[in-house]
Amino acid sequence: MPLLLAKNKLHRKNRLKQKSSSPLKPSLSRTSKNQKDIQKTFTSTFSCTSSSKKLYQPKPLLQKSTHTQSSTTTLGSSFLKIPNFTKPPLKTRIFSRFTKTSELFLYKNLKSHSNTSSSSTCIDNSIILPKAKRKEEIGKFKFLIYNGNNSELIKNLLDLRSSWSEGYFTMPSSVNFIWMPTSQNIKFEKLKALNNTQYVNHLEFHHEISNKSKLFANLTLFCANNKISIWDVVPMTFIIDFRSCNFNSQLHCFKLYMTNAYSKKWPPTHYVGRNVWIMKPAGLNRGRGIMVFDDIDTLEKEVKEITSNKTPGHATTYVIQKYIEKPLLIYNRKFDIRVWVLITQLENCYFFPQGYLRTSSESFTLDSLSSKFVHLTNNAVQKDGKEYGKFESGNQISFKQFKKYLKTYFGNIQLSNIISIMKTQIIISLMAVKGKLNPHNRPNCFEIFGYDFIIDSLFKPWLIEVNTNPCIELSSPLLEQIIPRMLDDALELTIDTVFPTEKTQLKTSMVLNLPQGNMWEFLVCLKEPGELLV
Repeated sequence: MPLLLAKNKLHRKNRLKQKSSSPLKPSLSRTSKNQKDIQKTFTSTFSCTSSSKKLYQPKPLLQKSTHTQSSTTTLGSSFLKIPNFTKPPLKTRIFSRFTKTSELFLYKNLKSHSNTSSSSTCIDNSIILPKAKRKEEIGKFKFLIYNGNNSELIKNLLDLRSSWSEGYFTMPSSVNFIWMPTSQNIKFEKLKALNNTQYVNHLEFHHEISNKSKLFANLTLFCANNKISIWDVVPMTFIIDFRSCNFNSQLHCFKLYMTNAYSKKWPPTHYVGRNVWIMKPAGLNRGRGIMVFDDIDTLEKEVKEITSNKTPGHATTYVIQKYIEKPLLIYNRKFDIRVWVLITQLENCYFFPQGYLRTSSESFTLDSLSSKFVHLTNNAVQKDGKEYGKFESGNQISFKQFKKYLKTYFGNIQLSNIISIMKTQIIISLMAVKGKLNPHNRPNCFEIFGYDFIIDSLFKPWLIEVNTNPCIELSSPLLEQIIPRMLDDALELTIDTVFPTEKTQLKTSMVLNLPQGNMWEFLVCLKEPGELLV
């Protein structure tokens, strides 16, 4: 033990000696007789220290520093003046004008929540705008628009409203309105109510109508309870759930029906001897994963793809529906009709009277079932075709043009009669999900749905599907007029009733002579008691 204490004392003495002999401290020994050498030592040492000090000393931003430093060394004749070494001042802290986070942190977070490659980057303007502009936005309602499906259009429509400005993506709970292309990340149970009202553009259980399998299940139950033939609304349909333990049984039932299709009592437009069917993923849109077939072997190949999870979106539930083998054609090409339906926060349902036809790029034939440009009219599919836009801009036709076509080629056939049947089918679909779209009665939700119809050669419409997040891309001059008008009028019936504001008049292309005022037509209220009369 005494040996250890002695070693520790020896180590301590060695460290003290090393510190005292540091090269940064000049030796001021009184025994040195060469005063010039002493001056040279101090001058070189101090100049080195002084220069390094300047590297670490920032310019003070709030006030001048009280610290001083000597830049020269003065030697008297009888004494040596040692320079006054001072510590560099502490770096001045720059506080952000935001209370919860710094500007840099906020900017990085906003940038990470936005699509920087898109022109619709949602970076908060208060970072860039001058103080005067930021003061103008205090007290305004705040919105957040998430990227996807031309959501920049929604931002432009809200910018027409003087009481609105863009909020912070880092603080979504502080905004009054959120627009999202999909509802996957919306926490409906946390939506604010009463004083801090917060609205979203989706209904909590919209899949009850926007999912193809759930739509069919709800229609089946409703039509059975109200003595309505479901086969007057939708074509013959089968649901195959590959997650179910009895999906083989479901598949067997369909195969049995398909092999005996010739003996069934079909509508004359559904079966002309080819026995064609169409298979679609229940939860996907934009034409993804759709297959048209007329033989069991093709179906079984697709089933193998599905069970091995090689299908688009790894879909597991599919709808197999009877293909209308004799559809109404326009200039010898297949088409469908897209219309919009709005369900407000009060569960009032509206129909927008100006829809459009989506046409295929190639002539219709049942001899080429694998050609998606013949059979699938989705714009997301057709835009990849070589003939896209050859016949119509964006492969879209207005109702006005369709009326003219019907009058020219079919005489007394009225589009208004076709639309009237479509409205009835829409009301049936809405009543089928009454109490299911918003079961918790959240007052902060609304939604715009895209309804798709096929018209057969006897001019009867058939409901094909209902879409959440319908396409709002402006892919033609026609859509440049009717889609912004449809959305603007929808916002008037929803958030404008809750957040009053002055609005600049919407300006669009003048393809159609649209009427003044709100164009949405009331259909039904899902909160009112009553039964459907058809």
